[in-house]
Amino acid sequence: MLGAIVELLATSYRAYRLAQPIIGYKLPIIWAGSIRILMTKLFTLAGIKDLAIVDINVNRLKIAEKLGAKYIIDV
Repeated sequence: MLGAIVELLATSYRAYRLAQPIIGYKLPIIWAGSIRILMTKLFTLAGIKDLAIVDINVNRLKIAEKLGAKYIIDV
């Protein structure tokens, strides 16, 4: 169980580092899966405030909104 959580966090952090976010940029996140929801939290902790997240699952979008996504797009 712990290994699965560590893998999610490690993958999210790697994606965050590869994206090289810059404060003030607007960032879209397509599909609110578990890794991308964690990425949402990492980006908000880094100071990125204009995050848009797109998904078809309303429950995932609600979680992403609680973790800092500013724009929620339900397709």
